[in-house]
Amino acid sequence: MRQAVVIIHGIGEQRPMETLRAFVAGALGVEKEVLSKFVFSKPDRIDDTLELRRLSASTREHVKESTLRENCETDFYELYWQHLMSGTTWSSVLAWVYGLAYRKLPPRLHSLRVRLLVLLVAAIAVLGLGLHLLLDGPFWHSATPSAILSIPVVAVLAWLARRPLKWIFVGRAERIFLGYIGDAARYLTPDPPNIKARRDIRTAGLTLLRGLHDDELRRYDRIILVGHSLGSVIAYDLITWFWQERHHRRDLEYCTGKRETAVMDHADRGSDKDDRSPLEELAFDPTVDGFPSSQWSLWHKLRGEDHHLPWLITDLVTLGSPLTHADALLAESEDAFQEGKRQREFPVCPPKEEDARDCGLLGRTYEDRDGSHYVHILHHAAPFAVTRWTNLYFPGDIVGGPVARLFGEGVRDIELVAASRGWRDDLFPARSHTRYWDHLQTNASEELGKALQLNVEVPAGGTH
Repeated sequence: MRQAVVIIHGIGEQRPMETLRAFVAGALGVEKEVLSKFVFSKPDRIDDTLELRRLSASTREHVKESTLRENCETDFYELYWQHLMSGTTWSSVLAWVYGLAYRKLPPRLHSLRVRLLVLLVAAIAVLGLGLHLLLDGPFWHSATPSAILSIPVVAVLAWLARRPLKWIFVGRAERIFLGYIGDAARYLTPDPPNIKARRDIRTAGLTLLRGLHDDELRRYDRIILVGHSLGSVIAYDLITWFWQERHHRRDLEYCTGKRETAVMDHADRGSDKDDRSPLEELAFDPTVDGFPSSQWSLWHKLRGEDHHLPWLITDLVTLGSPLTHADALLAESEDAFQEGKRQREFPVCPPKEEDARDCGLLGRTYEDRDGSHYVHILHHAAPFAVTRWTNLYFPGDIVGGPVARLFGEGVRDIELVAASRGWRDDLFPARSHTRYWDHLQTNASEELGKALQLNVEVPAGGTH
C-alpha cells in the first residue's frame, strides 16, 4: 500500500519545505531535528519550482505507536504557493480591511472587529496622552534654548538613518500587513488585480493532484489533503474544482494500474437500468460518528465494481481554518453564501440531495472488454460523499473555529485542548494558531493522528 499526504501552508513568508518538515515531525510525533531517523528526502517530480522535495516514511519503528501501518509507504508533499503571491499593495489590503470594517459580519467576526477597534482607540488615547505630557511637562518649561535647538539635530540624524529605521518600523509593518494579511486579502477577494494570483495558486494545486492521481511511477491508493489557515480555503477550492473534472470520468485499464481516464458518455435512463443515486447509500447519522464510515464504504465501492471513479482523496483535514467565517469571506453576505450552497457553488458535507434540476443529467455509459455499462454518477457538488472532512481548532484561535455550522453536520469538528508553554501563551491565546502540529501539544498531536489515519488499511478493492 502507498499513500500521499499533501500539506498546504497558510499566510506568511514561509520558505519551501519549512512547513513540510515541521508538519511531518508533528504528524509522526517526533522532533524536527531527528526526522532523518524516520524519513527519506526524495525528489518531487511533479513540482516545477525545483525547490520542493517529498518526505517518504516507510517504517513505524521508534515512531509513536499506531502512527504508521507496516508495509505502507507514506509520501508527504507540500503545495508551496507563497512565490505566486507577489506584488501585494497597501491599497488592496486596506480596501479589503475597509470592506470588512463596514460590512455586516457574523457574530464571531463582529466581536473581533469590536475588540480591534477598542484596541485602536486605546492606542490612540495613550499616544495622545503621552504627547500631552511631553509638550506640557517640565521639559519645555525648564529646558535651555540649546536643548530645544538640539531637537532639529536629532531629527536630521534620524533622517540620515532613515534606511535602518525604515527597515525596523516600515519594513516590519509591510511584512505583517502585506506579507500576512495581504495573502488573505488577495486570495479571498476576486478583484481583477488578484485574479492571476488566485488562478496560479489553484493551477499549481490542480497540477499536483493530477500528478498524484495519474503518474504511473507512484501508484497511490489514497491521498490525504491537509490545509492550515488560508491553506484550508485553498484545499477546499481544490477539492471543489478537481471533483468537477473527475466525478464524470472513469479509470481505463483499471486492473493494470494505469492512470488513463476518459469521460463517460451521457445517456438517458432506460427502463431496464438501475438509476438509483449513490447518495442513497450514505447513511447520515446526526451524531456524525457513523457517517465517516459510510463515506469510506461508498468511496471503496465507487473505486471498484463498474464505476472505477478516478478519485483518491479520502480525507480533508483543516487546521485553524478561516472557513469558520466563510459566510463573510467567501461571499458578499450570509444570504449570498446560503444561495451559493443552494446553487451547489459551495459543496457541503453531506452533499445536497439530488432534485428536479438533476433529472436526466447524471446517467452515464461506457464500454470495456465486457461490453456496455450504465452508471448513475454523483453530481458536481458531491465530493464529500466520498471524502471525509475533519476540522481541528483551538478555542483561542481567532482565525480558526468550527465549520460544521456552515458546511454541514457531516464535518467532524474537533475542539483541541491547548497546552500552555509559558506566560505568553496564557496572555495571547491566539498564538495557538501556529501550534497545530507542535509535538508538545499532546492533544493536538493525538487528534491530528486520528484525522490523518495513516495506519488505516485500504480495502482490497480500492488498491491497484
